[in-house]
Amino acid sequence: MGTRSSSRLKGDDYQHLVTWSTALGLLEPGNELDHLRVEQVDDCAADDVVYVPDAGRRQPTSFRQVKGHVDYRRGYSLASLVDPGEQKQSLLQKLAHTFESVSPSCPFGAEIALVSNWPWANDDPLGSLIDAFDGGRLKAEVFAKSPGSRVAKVKRELTSRLQIDDARLDVFLRSLRFNLGHSPNSAIQVVEAQMAAAKMMGGEAGRSLGIAIVRDWIKKKLPKVDRQAVLDGATQFGLFDKSPEDRSALEIHLQTYKDDALGNRADLRFDWYPLFGNSSYSDEGVWERELVPEMTDAQLLVSAVSPRRTIRILGRFHLSAGALAGYAFRHTTGFTLHVQQREETWTTRELVEQRAALSEELVAQCEKPTHLVIGCGIMQNPTPAVTAYCNAHGIGPRHHVNFRPLAGYSHKAVVGADNAMEVAYQVVGRLRDLRQSLQAEKVHLFLAVPQALAVFIGYRMNKCGPVQMYEFDSQRYRPSCILPG
Repeated sequence: MGTRSSSRLKGDDYQHLVTWSTALGLLEPGNELDHLRVEQVDDCAADDVVYVPDAGRRQPTSFRQVKGHVDYRRGYSLASLVDPGEQKQSLLQKLAHTFESVSPSCPFGAEIALVSNWPWANDDPLGSLIDAFDGGRLKAEVFAKSPGSRVAKVKRELTSRLQIDDARLDVFLRSLRFNLGHSPNSAIQVVEAQMAAAKMMGGEAGRSLGIAIVRDWIKKKLPKVDRQAVLDGATQFGLFDKSPEDRSALEIHLQTYKDDALGNRADLRFDWYPLFGNSSYSDEGVWERELVPEMTDAQLLVSAVSPRRTIRILGRFHLSAGALAGYAFRHTTGFTLHVQQREETWTTRELVEQRAALSEELVAQCEKPTHLVIGCGIMQNPTPAVTAYCNAHGIGPRHHVNFRPLAGYSHKAVVGADNAMEVAYQVVGRLRDLRQSLQAEKVHLFLAVPQALAVFIGYRMNKCGPVQMYEFDSQRYRPSCILPG
Protein backbone atom coordinates (compact mmCIF):
# COMPACT_ATOMS: atom_id res chain seq x y z
CA MET A 1 0.00 0.00 0.00
CA GLY A 2 1.11 3.59 -0.44
CA THR A 3 2.48 5.67 2.40
CA ARG A 4 0.23 8.10 4.23
CA SER A 5 0.87 11.15 6.38
CA SER A 6 -1.27 11.68 9.46
CA SER A 7 -3.45 14.11 7.52
CA ARG A 8 -4.23 11.41 4.95
CA LEU A 9 -4.84 8.46 7.27
CA LYS A 10 -8.25 6.92 6.71
CA GLY A 11 -10.41 5.39 9.42
CA ASP A 12 -9.26 1.86 8.72
CA ASP A 13 -5.64 3.03 8.52
CA TYR A 14 -6.03 4.58 11.97
CA GLN A 15 -7.54 1.38 13.33
CA HIS A 16 -4.75 -0.78 11.94
CA LEU A 17 -2.07 1.68 13.10
CA VAL A 18 -3.43 1.40 16.66
CA THR A 19 -3.45 -2.39 16.28
CA TRP A 20 0.16 -2.33 15.03
CA SER A 21 1.12 -0.22 18.05
CA THR A 22 -0.54 -2.77 20.33
CA ALA A 23 1.33 -5.58 18.56
CA LEU A 24 4.65 -3.76 18.98
CA GLY A 25 3.95 -3.76 22.71
CA LEU A 26 4.52 -7.53 22.63
CA LEU A 27 8.21 -6.82 21.96
CA GLU A 28 8.64 -4.95 25.24
CA PRO A 29 10.31 -6.73 28.20
CA GLY A 30 7.82 -8.63 30.31
CA ASN A 31 5.31 -9.07 27.49
CA GLU A 32 7.02 -11.97 25.74
CA LEU A 33 4.27 -14.49 26.57
CA ASP A 34 1.29 -12.23 25.87
CA HIS A 35 -0.61 -12.38 22.58
CA LEU A 36 -3.30 -10.67 20.53
CA ARG A 37 -6.38 -11.59 18.57
CA VAL A 38 -7.25 -9.35 15.63
CA GLU A 39 -10.78 -9.03 14.20
CA GLN A 40 -12.11 -12.41 15.29
CA VAL A 41 -15.86 -12.88 15.23
CA ASP A 42 -16.08 -14.52 18.67
CA ASP A 43 -14.91 -11.26 20.24
CA CYS A 44 -18.18 -9.53 19.24
CA ALA A 45 -18.20 -5.74 18.83
CA ALA A 46 -14.85 -5.08 20.55
CA ASP A 47 -12.94 -7.31 18.14
CA ASP A 48 -10.55 -4.84 16.48
CA VAL A 49 -7.72 -5.96 18.73
CA VAL A 50 -7.87 -8.11 21.86
CA TYR A 51 -4.86 -8.14 24.19
CA VAL A 52 -4.47 -11.39 26.14
CA PRO A 53 -1.84 -11.27 28.93
CA ASP A 54 0.01 -14.42 29.95
CA ALA A 55 -2.06 -16.36 32.50
CA GLY A 56 0.76 -16.13 35.02
CA ARG A 57 0.24 -12.37 35.25
CA ARG A 58 -3.40 -12.82 36.33
CA GLN A 59 -4.51 -9.69 34.49
CA PRO A 60 -7.76 -9.07 32.61
CA THR A 61 -8.12 -9.53 28.86
CA SER A 62 -8.52 -6.20 27.06
CA PHE A 63 -11.10 -6.00 24.24
CA ARG A 64 -10.62 -2.86 22.16
CA GLN A 65 -12.99 -1.19 19.73
CA VAL A 66 -11.03 1.30 17.61
CA LYS A 67 -12.81 4.07 15.72
CA GLY A 68 -11.08 6.62 13.52
CA HIS A 69 -13.12 9.67 12.50
CA VAL A 70 -12.21 12.17 9.78
CA ASP A 71 -14.65 14.92 10.89
CA TYR A 72 -13.56 16.64 14.14
CA ARG A 73 -16.69 18.75 14.48
CA ARG A 74 -18.21 16.13 16.75
CA GLY A 75 -17.18 14.18 19.83
CA TYR A 76 -18.46 11.38 22.04
CA SER A 77 -21.22 12.03 24.53
CA LEU A 78 -23.62 10.07 26.66
CA ALA A 79 -26.34 10.77 24.10
CA SER A 80 -24.29 9.53 21.13
CA LEU A 81 -23.16 6.39 22.98
CA VAL A 82 -26.70 5.28 23.89
CA ASP A 83 -28.49 6.40 20.71
CA PRO A 84 -28.76 3.51 18.21
CA GLY A 85 -29.57 5.85 15.32
CA GLU A 86 -30.26 3.67 12.29
CA GLN A 87 -28.65 0.64 13.94
CA LYS A 88 -30.42 -2.02 15.99
CA GLN A 89 -28.16 -1.33 18.95
CA SER A 90 -26.27 1.68 20.21
CA LEU A 91 -22.49 1.54 20.54
CA LEU A 92 -22.72 1.21 24.32
CA GLN A 93 -25.30 -1.58 23.97
CA LYS A 94 -22.90 -3.45 21.67
CA LEU A 95 -20.07 -3.04 24.16
CA ALA A 96 -22.29 -4.21 27.03
CA HIS A 97 -23.34 -7.26 25.01
CA THR A 98 -19.67 -7.94 24.22
CA PHE A 99 -18.77 -7.79 27.93
CA GLU A 100 -21.44 -10.27 28.91
CA SER A 101 -20.53 -12.60 26.03
CA VAL A 102 -16.76 -12.72 26.58
CA SER A 103 -16.52 -12.47 30.37
CA PRO A 104 -17.15 -16.19 31.06
CA SER A 105 -14.08 -17.09 28.96
CA CYS A 106 -11.78 -14.62 30.75
CA PRO A 107 -10.57 -16.15 34.04
CA PHE A 108 -9.08 -12.86 35.26
CA GLY A 109 -11.82 -10.58 33.99
CA ALA A 110 -12.39 -8.51 30.88
CA GLU A 111 -11.85 -4.86 30.02
CA ILE A 112 -13.84 -3.21 27.24
CA ALA A 113 -12.05 -0.23 25.72
CA LEU A 114 -13.19 2.36 23.21
CA VAL A 115 -10.20 3.91 21.43
CA SER A 116 -10.80 6.88 19.14
CA ASN A 117 -9.39 10.15 17.86
CA TRP A 118 -12.67 11.84 18.81
CA PRO A 119 -12.61 13.54 22.25
CA TRP A 120 -15.44 13.88 24.72
CA ALA A 121 -17.99 16.57 23.85
CA ASN A 122 -17.76 19.66 26.03
CA ASP A 123 -19.65 19.49 29.34
CA ASP A 124 -20.85 15.95 28.68
CA PRO A 125 -22.21 14.35 31.89
CA LEU A 126 -20.57 10.96 31.23
CA GLY A 127 -17.28 12.46 30.03
CA SER A 128 -16.98 14.41 33.28
CA LEU A 129 -16.97 11.08 35.16
CA ILE A 130 -13.96 9.65 33.28
CA ASP A 131 -10.52 9.76 34.91
CA ALA A 132 -8.08 10.45 32.05
CA PHE A 133 -5.12 9.82 34.39
CA ASP A 134 -6.33 6.35 35.37
CA GLY A 135 -6.47 4.64 31.97
CA GLY A 136 -9.84 6.13 31.04
CA ARG A 137 -11.70 4.39 33.89
CA LEU A 138 -14.81 5.81 35.49
CA LYS A 139 -14.14 7.70 38.72
CA ALA A 140 -14.71 6.08 42.10
CA GLU A 141 -17.72 8.33 42.80
CA VAL A 142 -19.68 6.42 40.11
CA PHE A 143 -19.63 3.34 42.35
CA ALA A 144 -20.29 5.05 45.68
CA LYS A 145 -23.13 3.65 47.78
CA SER A 146 -24.87 7.03 47.73
CA PRO A 147 -23.87 8.65 44.45
CA GLY A 148 -24.40 12.34 43.90
CA SER A 149 -27.28 13.62 41.85
CA ARG A 150 -25.31 13.99 38.59
CA VAL A 151 -23.99 10.41 38.87
CA ALA A 152 -27.45 9.06 39.73
CA LYS A 153 -28.94 10.79 36.71
CA VAL A 154 -26.32 9.30 34.36
CA LYS A 155 -26.79 5.81 35.83
CA ARG A 156 -30.57 6.01 35.50
CA GLU A 157 -30.13 6.90 31.84
CA LEU A 158 -27.76 3.97 31.35
CA THR A 159 -29.94 1.35 33.09
CA SER A 160 -32.90 2.49 31.00
CA ARG A 161 -31.03 2.52 27.69
CA LEU A 162 -29.08 -0.69 28.28
CA GLN A 163 -32.03 -2.43 29.92
CA ILE A 164 -29.99 -3.88 32.77
CA ASP A 165 -30.26 -3.56 36.56
CA ASP A 166 -27.98 -1.54 38.82
CA ALA A 167 -25.78 -4.48 39.82
CA ARG A 168 -25.09 -5.58 36.24
CA LEU A 169 -24.54 -1.95 35.22
CA ASP A 170 -21.87 -1.47 37.90
CA VAL A 171 -20.02 -4.61 36.80
CA PHE A 172 -20.08 -3.44 33.19
CA LEU A 173 -19.03 0.12 34.02
CA ARG A 174 -16.05 -1.15 36.02
CA SER A 175 -14.85 -2.91 32.87
CA LEU A 176 -15.07 0.16 30.62
CA ARG A 177 -12.06 2.15 29.45
CA PHE A 178 -12.38 5.29 27.33
CA ASN A 179 -9.16 6.17 25.48
CA LEU A 180 -10.51 9.15 23.56
CA GLY A 181 -8.83 12.10 21.89
CA HIS A 182 -6.04 9.76 20.72
CA SER A 183 -5.22 11.76 17.59
CA PRO A 184 -3.53 10.30 14.48
CA ASN A 185 -0.48 12.44 15.25
CA SER A 186 -0.19 11.04 18.76
CA ALA A 187 -0.70 7.49 17.44
CA ILE A 188 2.07 8.07 14.88
CA GLN A 189 4.44 9.42 17.55
CA VAL A 190 3.87 6.36 19.74
CA VAL A 191 4.40 3.96 16.83
CA GLU A 192 7.53 5.82 15.69
CA ALA A 193 9.04 5.49 19.18
CA GLN A 194 8.15 1.80 19.35
CA MET A 195 9.57 1.03 15.92
CA ALA A 196 12.75 2.95 16.69
CA ALA A 197 13.18 0.94 19.91
CA ALA A 198 12.73 -2.27 17.89
CA LYS A 199 15.27 -1.02 15.29
CA MET A 200 12.65 -0.99 12.56
CA MET A 201 12.28 1.34 9.60
CA GLY A 202 10.47 4.53 10.57
CA GLY A 203 8.65 7.24 8.69
CA GLU A 204 5.64 6.91 6.44
CA ALA A 205 7.07 3.87 4.64
CA GLY A 206 7.63 1.99 7.89
CA ARG A 207 4.19 2.80 9.27
CA SER A 208 2.54 1.77 6.00
CA LEU A 209 4.28 -1.58 6.16
CA GLY A 210 3.15 -2.02 9.75
CA ILE A 211 -0.44 -1.39 8.63
CA ALA A 212 0.07 -3.87 5.77
CA ILE A 213 1.26 -6.52 8.25
CA VAL A 214 -1.92 -6.09 10.30
CA ARG A 215 -4.04 -6.43 7.17
CA ASP A 216 -2.11 -9.56 6.24
CA TRP A 217 -2.95 -11.08 9.65
CA ILE A 218 -6.61 -10.24 9.13
CA LYS A 219 -6.63 -11.65 5.60
CA LYS A 220 -5.03 -14.88 6.78
CA LYS A 221 -7.34 -15.02 9.84
CA LEU A 222 -4.34 -15.61 12.05
CA PRO A 223 -5.81 -17.05 15.27
CA LYS A 224 -3.03 -15.78 17.52
CA VAL A 225 -0.59 -12.91 17.09
CA ASP A 226 2.33 -13.39 19.44
CA ARG A 227 5.80 -11.91 19.70
CA GLN A 228 7.14 -14.28 17.03
CA ALA A 229 4.35 -13.34 14.61
CA VAL A 230 5.30 -9.66 14.98
CA LEU A 231 8.97 -10.42 14.33
CA ASP A 232 8.13 -12.68 11.39
CA GLY A 233 5.86 -10.03 9.86
CA ALA A 234 8.51 -7.34 10.27
CA THR A 235 11.12 -9.60 8.68
CA GLN A 236 8.93 -10.65 5.75
CA PHE A 237 7.89 -7.07 5.00
CA GLY A 238 11.47 -5.77 5.28
CA LEU A 239 10.85 -3.53 8.30
CA PHE A 240 14.06 -4.04 10.21
CA ASP A 241 16.71 -1.40 9.75
CA LYS A 242 19.09 -2.42 7.01
CA SER A 243 22.85 -2.22 7.08
CA PRO A 244 24.43 0.34 4.72
CA GLU A 245 25.16 -2.56 2.36
CA ASP A 246 21.53 -3.70 2.35
CA ARG A 247 20.25 -0.16 1.87
CA SER A 248 22.35 0.11 -1.28
CA ALA A 249 21.11 -3.23 -2.62
CA LEU A 250 18.72 -3.56 -5.51
CA GLU A 251 15.71 -5.62 -4.39
CA ILE A 252 14.14 -8.26 -6.62
CA HIS A 253 10.92 -10.08 -5.81
CA LEU A 254 10.75 -13.44 -7.58
CA GLN A 255 7.53 -15.40 -7.17
CA THR A 256 6.37 -18.56 -8.85
CA TYR A 257 4.39 -19.36 -5.71
CA LYS A 258 2.25 -16.43 -4.53
CA ASP A 259 3.80 -14.75 -1.50
CA ASP A 260 1.66 -11.89 -0.13
CA ALA A 261 4.11 -11.31 2.70
CA LEU A 262 6.61 -9.69 0.33
CA GLY A 263 4.78 -6.36 0.16
CA ASN A 264 5.35 -3.94 -2.70
CA ARG A 265 8.77 -2.45 -2.02
CA ALA A 266 10.81 -3.93 -4.88
CA ASP A 267 12.99 -2.48 -7.61
CA LEU A 268 12.14 -5.40 -9.90
CA ARG A 269 9.23 -7.81 -9.66
CA PHE A 270 8.83 -11.17 -11.37
CA ASP A 271 5.29 -12.20 -10.45
CA TRP A 272 5.24 -15.46 -12.38
CA TYR A 273 2.86 -17.43 -10.15
CA PRO A 274 -0.13 -17.09 -12.57
CA LEU A 275 1.90 -19.14 -15.06
CA PHE A 276 2.38 -21.91 -12.52
CA GLY A 277 -0.69 -21.86 -10.28
CA ASN A 278 -0.16 -24.58 -7.69
CA SER A 279 1.91 -26.69 -10.08
CA SER A 280 5.64 -27.31 -10.34
CA TYR A 281 5.29 -27.25 -14.08
CA SER A 282 5.11 -24.54 -16.70
CA ASP A 283 5.33 -25.36 -20.39
CA GLU A 284 8.77 -25.21 -22.03
CA GLY A 285 7.42 -22.70 -24.52
CA VAL A 286 6.46 -20.32 -21.70
CA TRP A 287 10.01 -20.45 -20.37
CA GLU A 288 11.47 -19.83 -23.82
CA ARG A 289 9.05 -17.11 -24.96
CA GLU A 290 8.44 -15.22 -21.72
CA LEU A 291 10.43 -16.07 -18.62
CA VAL A 292 13.98 -16.38 -19.92
CA PRO A 293 13.74 -13.21 -22.08
CA GLU A 294 12.20 -11.24 -19.20
CA MET A 295 15.01 -12.20 -16.81
CA THR A 296 17.66 -11.57 -19.47
CA ASP A 297 16.24 -8.12 -20.26
CA ALA A 298 16.20 -7.28 -16.54
CA GLN A 299 19.88 -8.18 -16.22
CA LEU A 300 20.80 -6.03 -19.21
CA LEU A 301 18.78 -3.10 -17.85
CA VAL A 302 20.25 -3.32 -14.35
CA SER A 303 23.78 -3.66 -15.68
CA ALA A 304 23.31 -0.61 -17.90
CA VAL A 305 21.56 1.86 -15.60
CA SER A 306 22.02 0.83 -11.95
CA PRO A 307 25.18 1.59 -9.98
CA ARG A 308 24.12 -0.97 -7.37
CA ARG A 309 26.02 -4.24 -7.64
CA THR A 310 24.35 -6.00 -4.72
CA ILE A 311 20.99 -7.70 -5.30
CA ARG A 312 18.55 -9.05 -2.73
CA ILE A 313 16.33 -11.81 -4.13
CA LEU A 314 13.20 -12.40 -2.05
CA GLY A 315 10.20 -14.66 -2.56
CA ARG A 316 9.22 -18.28 -3.04
CA PHE A 317 10.11 -19.78 -6.39
CA HIS A 318 10.68 -22.99 -8.32
CA LEU A 319 14.24 -24.21 -8.60
CA SER A 320 14.53 -23.52 -12.34
CA ALA A 321 13.45 -19.92 -11.76
CA GLY A 322 16.09 -19.59 -9.04
CA ALA A 323 18.80 -21.04 -11.28
CA LEU A 324 17.70 -18.69 -14.08
CA ALA A 325 17.96 -15.65 -11.78
CA GLY A 326 21.35 -16.79 -10.51
CA TYR A 327 22.58 -17.29 -14.07
CA ALA A 328 21.29 -13.88 -15.23
CA PHE A 329 23.23 -12.15 -12.44
CA ARG A 330 26.11 -14.66 -12.37
CA HIS A 331 29.45 -13.93 -10.78
CA THR A 332 31.10 -12.82 -14.03
CA THR A 333 28.61 -9.92 -14.28
CA GLY A 334 30.00 -8.49 -11.05
CA PHE A 335 26.92 -8.87 -8.88
CA THR A 336 26.73 -10.18 -5.31
CA LEU A 337 23.45 -11.90 -4.42
CA HIS A 338 21.62 -12.04 -1.10
CA VAL A 339 19.00 -14.78 -1.46
CA GLN A 340 16.06 -15.61 0.80
CA GLN A 341 16.24 -19.15 2.16
CA ARG A 342 13.26 -19.59 4.48
CA GLU A 343 13.98 -17.30 7.46
CA GLU A 344 17.64 -16.83 6.51
CA THR A 345 19.54 -14.87 3.87
CA TRP A 346 22.34 -16.63 2.01
CA THR A 347 25.01 -14.48 0.36
CA THR A 348 27.21 -15.43 -2.57
CA ARG A 349 30.96 -14.96 -2.27
CA GLU A 350 34.18 -16.15 -3.80
CA LEU A 351 35.71 -19.16 -2.05
CA VAL A 352 39.43 -19.14 -1.34
CA GLU A 353 39.45 -22.80 -0.36
CA GLN A 354 37.22 -25.24 -2.26
CA ARG A 355 36.25 -28.34 -0.31
CA ALA A 356 34.18 -31.25 -1.58
CA ALA A 357 30.76 -30.87 0.03
CA LEU A 358 29.10 -33.78 -1.81
CA SER A 359 29.96 -37.29 -2.88
CA GLU A 360 29.73 -38.12 -6.59
CA GLU A 361 28.08 -41.38 -7.70
CA LEU A 362 28.32 -42.81 -11.20
CA VAL A 363 24.84 -44.06 -12.06
CA ALA A 364 25.42 -45.08 -15.70
CA GLN A 365 28.21 -44.82 -18.21
CA CYS A 366 28.78 -45.58 -21.90
CA GLU A 367 31.94 -45.35 -23.99
CA LYS A 368 30.52 -42.77 -26.37
CA PRO A 369 27.97 -40.72 -24.43
CA THR A 370 25.99 -38.14 -26.33
CA HIS A 371 24.12 -36.83 -23.27
CA LEU A 372 25.49 -35.81 -19.90
CA VAL A 373 22.94 -36.25 -17.11
CA ILE A 374 23.62 -34.72 -13.70
CA GLY A 375 21.41 -35.08 -10.67
CA CYS A 376 21.93 -33.21 -7.40
CA GLY A 377 19.79 -33.98 -4.39
CA ILE A 378 20.08 -32.51 -0.91
CA MET A 379 16.74 -33.32 0.70
CA GLN A 380 16.07 -36.49 -1.28
CA ASN A 381 17.57 -38.80 -3.89
CA PRO A 382 16.51 -37.72 -7.40
CA THR A 383 18.11 -40.72 -9.16
CA PRO A 384 15.00 -42.95 -9.53
CA ALA A 385 12.95 -40.10 -11.04
CA VAL A 386 15.86 -38.97 -13.24
CA THR A 387 16.42 -42.50 -14.52
CA ALA A 388 12.70 -42.90 -15.23
CA TYR A 389 12.67 -39.66 -17.23
CA CYS A 390 15.76 -40.62 -19.25
CA ASN A 391 14.36 -44.07 -20.05
CA ALA A 392 10.99 -42.65 -21.05
CA HIS A 393 12.52 -40.04 -23.37
CA GLY A 394 15.33 -42.08 -24.87
CA ILE A 395 18.16 -40.03 -23.42
CA GLY A 396 21.24 -42.18 -24.05
CA PRO A 397 23.69 -43.63 -24.38
CA ARG A 398 24.60 -41.45 -21.45
CA HIS A 399 26.97 -40.59 -18.67
CA HIS A 400 24.81 -40.13 -15.58
CA VAL A 401 26.23 -38.91 -12.27
CA ASN A 402 24.49 -37.99 -9.06
CA PHE A 403 25.70 -35.69 -6.29
CA ARG A 404 24.59 -36.42 -2.74
CA PRO A 405 25.47 -35.06 0.74
CA LEU A 406 28.34 -36.80 2.46
CA ALA A 407 26.21 -37.44 5.55
CA GLY A 408 23.08 -38.51 3.65
CA TYR A 409 19.95 -36.82 2.37
CA SER A 410 18.44 -34.32 4.79
CA HIS A 411 16.81 -30.88 4.93
CA LYS A 412 19.79 -29.87 7.07
CA ALA A 413 22.46 -31.34 4.82
CA VAL A 414 23.40 -27.85 3.58
CA VAL A 415 24.03 -25.46 6.44
CA GLY A 416 24.30 -21.80 5.53
CA ALA A 417 25.64 -19.80 2.64
CA ASP A 418 29.27 -20.94 2.75
CA ASN A 419 28.29 -24.60 2.58
CA ALA A 420 25.90 -23.80 -0.29
CA MET A 421 28.69 -22.03 -2.18
CA GLU A 422 30.90 -25.11 -1.77
CA VAL A 423 28.13 -27.24 -3.26
CA ALA A 424 27.66 -24.82 -6.18
CA TYR A 425 31.38 -24.71 -6.91
CA GLN A 426 31.60 -28.51 -6.88
CA VAL A 427 28.51 -29.26 -8.99
CA VAL A 428 29.10 -26.58 -11.63
CA GLY A 429 32.84 -27.20 -11.78
CA ARG A 430 32.31 -30.91 -12.31
CA LEU A 431 29.58 -30.24 -14.90
CA ARG A 432 31.96 -28.05 -16.87
CA ASP A 433 34.80 -30.59 -16.68
CA LEU A 434 32.62 -33.54 -17.69
CA ARG A 435 31.10 -31.69 -20.61
CA GLN A 436 34.50 -30.82 -21.99
CA SER A 437 36.14 -34.19 -21.37
CA LEU A 438 33.18 -36.22 -22.67
CA GLN A 439 32.31 -33.78 -25.46
CA ALA A 440 28.65 -34.27 -24.56
CA GLU A 441 26.11 -32.95 -27.04
CA LYS A 442 23.63 -31.92 -24.37
CA VAL A 443 23.67 -31.46 -20.59
CA HIS A 444 20.61 -32.22 -18.43
CA LEU A 445 20.51 -30.90 -14.84
CA PHE A 446 18.00 -32.26 -12.31
CA LEU A 447 17.89 -30.56 -8.90
CA ALA A 448 16.31 -31.41 -5.55
CA VAL A 449 17.88 -28.66 -3.45
CA PRO A 450 16.98 -25.59 -1.31
CA GLN A 451 15.84 -22.64 -3.43
CA ALA A 452 18.83 -20.43 -2.56
CA LEU A 453 21.21 -23.23 -3.57
CA ALA A 454 19.52 -23.36 -6.99
CA VAL A 455 20.30 -19.63 -7.33
CA PHE A 456 23.90 -20.26 -6.28
CA ILE A 457 24.29 -23.04 -8.90
CA GLY A 458 23.01 -20.70 -11.61
CA TYR A 459 25.30 -17.96 -10.27
CA ARG A 460 28.40 -20.12 -10.81
CA MET A 461 27.32 -21.41 -14.23
CA ASN A 462 29.56 -19.70 -16.77
CA LYS A 463 31.14 -21.22 -19.90
CA CYS A 464 29.22 -24.43 -19.33
CA GLY A 465 27.37 -24.45 -22.64
CA PRO A 466 23.58 -24.80 -22.82
CA VAL A 467 22.09 -26.66 -19.85
CA GLN A 468 18.55 -28.08 -19.87
CA MET A 469 16.85 -27.61 -16.49
CA TYR A 470 13.98 -29.71 -15.09
CA GLU A 471 11.23 -29.38 -12.47
CA PHE A 472 9.81 -32.20 -10.38
CA ASP A 473 6.00 -32.08 -10.22
CA SER A 474 5.68 -34.48 -7.23
CA GLN A 475 5.51 -37.47 -9.58
CA ARG A 476 8.04 -36.97 -12.35
CA TYR A 477 10.48 -34.51 -13.85
CA ARG A 478 9.46 -32.19 -16.68
CA PRO A 479 11.72 -29.94 -18.81
CA SER A 480 11.71 -26.23 -17.96
CA CYS A 481 14.22 -23.62 -19.13
CA ILE A 482 17.52 -23.84 -20.97
CA LEU A 483 20.35 -21.83 -19.40
CA PRO A 484 22.63 -20.59 -22.21
CA GLY A 485 25.62 -21.47 -20.07
